[in-house]
Amino acid sequence: MTRKNLVTSTLLALSLSFGLLSTSAIAASKEPTPKPTATKKAAATKKATATKKPATKKPAPKKKKKPKPKVSVTPSPSPKWPPVGFSQEGEVYAKQQTSAKMNSDLARWKGPYVYLKPYVSECKTLACGNVLVASENSCTWWEADAYVYNFKSPEDKTLVRIGTARSVSGPTKAKEYAYLLFRTNLPIADAAVVKLHSATCHHDAPPEKTLDWSFTPVR
Repeated sequence: MTRKNLVTSTLLALSLSFGLLSTSAIAASKEPTPKPTATKKAAATKKATATKKPATKKPAPKKKKKPKPKVSVTPSPSPKWPPVGFSQEGEVYAKQQTSAKMNSDLARWKGPYVYLKPYVSECKTLACGNVLVASENSCTWWEADAYVYNFKSPEDKTLVRIGTARSVSGPTKAKEYAYLLFRTNLPIADAAVVKLHSATCHHDAPPEKTLDWSFTPVR
């Protein structure tokens, strides 16, 4: 080998050696970079939506039943003492009332004379009368008489007495009202007037029958 070729070979070898050293050095100084790995994004969680509760229908308000009107029954009042418009005889006070007034009173009051209600209806066809009485003292029973009159004739309106009606009733307290009813067996057309004659408050033992009516015609 010639000197020229030897030098060339040496230079080439040196060149290759430097080339390899250079390449190694570069390769050593470069740190391996990790490959980027695709990170999966956390799946977006759906927001919990509030579920609407089904609307509950309010129950229709119950219709209130109208209370039935109460029929109030007031007790029979004690008369103002002395009672106004009454006739007086000793301890007894008496006043004749119309049938309409008596019916009105019996519908509103309760007292010793409420028992008269079933009998008053008979006075729609029969001649009747009544008297409202009271006494300063209590009475064990009452007795009353009334004169019954009729017209002399349809043309002559002169009153003629045709009989006497008697009424017996039960006890009352002092200064307490009581109705005494007069009932006759005469049709209304046969008796025009039933007028009180006397009323007595008894203090002795009452008779067996303390509710009685009678009519005695004039002979």
